[in-house]
Amino acid sequence: MALRFEVLGRFNRARAAQLTLPHFTCQTPLFMPVGTQGTIKGLTTDQLEEIGCQIILGNTYHLELRPGSQLIDDLGGLHKFMNWKRALLTDSGGFQMVSLLHLADITEEGVTFQSPVDGKPMLLTPEESIHIQNNIGADIIMALDDVVKTTITGPRIEEAMYRTLRWIDRCIAAHKKPDVQNLFGIVQGGLDPVLRDICVKGLVERNLPGYAIGGLAGGEDKDSFWRVVAQCTAGLPEDKPRYVMGVGYPLDIVVCSALGADMYDCVYPTRTARFGTALVPEGVLKLKQSVMATDERPIDPTCPCMVCKNYTRAYLHCLVTKDAMGSQLLSYHNLSFMMRLSRDLHMSILEGRFPEFVRGFLRMQFPKGDVPKWVRNAMVVAGIDIAECCTPAKCPRDAMDAPGTVKRICDCQAPAGAKLVPLLVSLTVGLAVRFLAPRPPEVSPQAWQLLSIFLSTIAGLVLGPLPVGAWAFLGLTAAVATHTLPFAAAFSAFTNEVIWLIVISFFFARGFVKTGLGDRIATYFVKWLGSSTLGLSYGLTISEAFIAPAMPSTTARAGGVFLPIIKSLSLSAGSKPNHPSSRKLGSYLVMSQFQAAGNSSALFLTAAAQNLLCLKLAEELGIIVANPWVAWFKAASLPAIASLLATPYLLYKIFPPETKDTPDAPALAAEKLKRMGPVTKNEWVMIGTMLLAVSLWVFGDAIGVSSVVAAMLGLSILLLLGVLDWDDCLNEKSAWDTFAWFAVLVGMAGQLTNLGIVSWMSICVAKLLESFSLSWPAAFCVLEASYFLIHYLFASQTGHVGALYSAFLAMHVAAGVPRALSALALAFNTNLFGALTHYSSGQAAVYFGGKFMST
Repeated sequence: MALRFEVLGRFNRARAAQLTLPHFTCQTPLFMPVGTQGTIKGLTTDQLEEIGCQIILGNTYHLELRPGSQLIDDLGGLHKFMNWKRALLTDSGGFQMVSLLHLADITEEGVTFQSPVDGKPMLLTPEESIHIQNNIGADIIMALDDVVKTTITGPRIEEAMYRTLRWIDRCIAAHKKPDVQNLFGIVQGGLDPVLRDICVKGLVERNLPGYAIGGLAGGEDKDSFWRVVAQCTAGLPEDKPRYVMGVGYPLDIVVCSALGADMYDCVYPTRTARFGTALVPEGVLKLKQSVMATDERPIDPTCPCMVCKNYTRAYLHCLVTKDAMGSQLLSYHNLSFMMRLSRDLHMSILEGRFPEFVRGFLRMQFPKGDVPKWVRNAMVVAGIDIAECCTPAKCPRDAMDAPGTVKRICDCQAPAGAKLVPLLVSLTVGLAVRFLAPRPPEVSPQAWQLLSIFLSTIAGLVLGPLPVGAWAFLGLTAAVATHTLPFAAAFSAFTNEVIWLIVISFFFARGFVKTGLGDRIATYFVKWLGSSTLGLSYGLTISEAFIAPAMPSTTARAGGVFLPIIKSLSLSAGSKPNHPSSRKLGSYLVMSQFQAAGNSSALFLTAAAQNLLCLKLAEELGIIVANPWVAWFKAASLPAIASLLATPYLLYKIFPPETKDTPDAPALAAEKLKRMGPVTKNEWVMIGTMLLAVSLWVFGDAIGVSSVVAAMLGLSILLLLGVLDWDDCLNEKSAWDTFAWFAVLVGMAGQLTNLGIVSWMSICVAKLLESFSLSWPAAFCVLEASYFLIHYLFASQTGHVGALYSAFLAMHVAAGVPRALSALALAFNTNLFGALTHYSSGQAAVYFGGKFMST
């Protein structure tokens, strides 16, 4: 390797080190300004050297577009090209998968960009990224990683992490200059500690010169941010540099340095300068504000940079509002501030006064003692006592505090809490029913009050003043606090078997994704049936039906199994997303699979979480379906199987693909199966466990094993044999969120039935329907159509069920529709409207997010 990393001093996890690179010897912690195309906007390399810049970051993607890496190589490399004698780092182009997502398509081969310069496609593979960076000649080059937004959850995060590990091997193999350039790997895994741990261990095994922590600073909450940094730095080698990508807020850099990180980069100091904002020890100074027009002080009297020595705030205010020179001067000052911060961090650690430096920094940023909770938590892990900073204290520079100074810049201080308008509307619904609507004499005051709370809760689930689980908890709290329900009755549904069956079903879905079993099954069907476009569609549809009963999440099946396969097949046939060629193959396969998801979910009780929810809500209304798994399958099999078989053909006729034959698809599938290798131990365990669970779901009643016990046995096997670990379960946030709000709704619905509200509503609906002289078949059609069409107002199937299923089921029964037919028909309907719009369900978001279909 072409670097030497020597730790010179440390305090707990923080360390001051010397990083020797081919072109320069650096002191860490250090900040690297971003020079996208070989330049920091508005500044010369002499100025950057003057303020103490050690490493500049260049962008592989943009440098290849213009002027081109080959030209840079021909002219002696980027150092000579830009006349920079110190160190350079080039990123891999991976970040553009997020920043230019609308121009990119990601496959196992690499990422295809549509050039913003000439519109031509540009395929950036791991090999090509390394080749470009070898030409550019930076001291540090980054491996191409699969980058996704930190706010994304679910199968896409897992796919990206494992792909990043596969790509690092291709980068290592392609790297031709390891003696003069240092290849850093990038830790991915989103906010999932299990995935982060897998990626850290996988990269460390490859013994790279250094390591980066990627996929952060993209909108995640600060508590998750610092915890990921802490986890990764703890797992990365002590004798290698650690680089947190995309971090530029001074507060973040101080916290990350305390946690053991060494290097940072961000456009923040220069970008904020272009908006007239200067960095100061207290936070930021907004020079465009009118109060600055007469302020004769420098930006920062303690700053030694030439801007603070020579210019007043008033002069800079005039420049930033009228002249480009303002942004250049502020860029100079802001980068000077960041270089000074880097030096202060290094020296304070080296001299054994790092805790004092941190406390002084925090007192300047938070003079009122309101240090954010995430910072306080991080400092506990870093072993730094900041208690004195968390109480009101006199700011040592209050005399400088003037209008225009903003005390903090961390995004955790952004307004939070409930959304005001949805909150007011949701509360108004309940209050209006409770205090304005006349209470029928047949309904008790307790029942009427519970109805008002329930309706307010439903309104909040639809309007979203808070996350669903949080709002449901508020509704539950209201019911208990107002003595509408005793505590035991309010929480009775939290021990319900069906609710726990739903929770465990989420864990099964995670097992399918983690082991890759779902992907393998679908790939086999492509190999067997994929020689024509229609056969390909049938192969995917059959594999969807095959996987569905044991993978009870349509979103996980879509994002973790089928969309990646469709994208790979489509691109190999020249069918690209966001492009007219999408009609060749991709659009048809996406639409066909989108419809298949609804049909397969309707076929099996355990194919979707909302199915279990429907039957539980029906049970609360006194409609109990005996041997539910078998009864469901018998009722659904004819229409669902017919729909599964007919849909690919009908779509082939009414929405025909331009490509009719796909002779390469079976070969591609065979090649993929070859790369996947033989079925792993964990996949065999997953297969055996799911066969056991499904068998017990079908036949368990006869031997006294309920559905939830069958699921518990299956999960226990997966945990005992290591297919899943407990962290997998803890990190399945959607499972626990569903558990919280679903239990609240089921509990309230059950109490409404006990208190006579449902009986009263049924009588009212029956009288209304009698006034229209509707027979029960006519009423059935009207109610089913209404239930279906109302979904245009919803973006969640489970949300729709929670809000309307019980009410519509009560109306069916009141109209004389057979009870079992009512319960099952509404449940089947729930699966079908999941394919109604591009926003109608989780799988809709996944499939339309693939960009083969327009909205």
